[in-house]
Amino acid sequence: MAKVLIIDDDETLRRMMRTVLKRASHDVIEAEDGVEGLRKFRAESPAVVISDIMMPHRDGIETIQAIRDDKRAVGVVAISGGGVRAGELYLSIAEKLGADVVVQKPFRAAQLVEAVDRALQHAGVS
Repeated sequence: MAKVLIIDDDETLRRMMRTVLKRASHDVIEAEDGVEGLRKFRAESPAVVISDIMMPHRDGIETIQAIRDDKRAVGVVAISGGGVRAGELYLSIAEKLGADVVVQKPFRAAQLVEAVDRALQHAGVS
């Protein structure tokens, strides 16, 4: 279906998301932080980027801003845990800065697939 870039420093969570999205017929690329994620974004041109907010080296907010500054048609899904209030605040900021869809951790597999589908629609690449 679509090429999806997952940017998250939690290897276990990346593996779970990769498994879920591959089952939904997506091609998946992974990055462990925003620096690697932006490099892969530029090289691979994914249709959707899923970015965690709290990461070392370059956080998700900066990463989403850089992706939006690039002006490519790409859907962006922001994910965050960080406790209920902190997670909601971070996701609200991410949405204001260009995330098409926000998802609070923990989430179910179906929520992830739905978020990617919605991001594809927002980007006009569904």
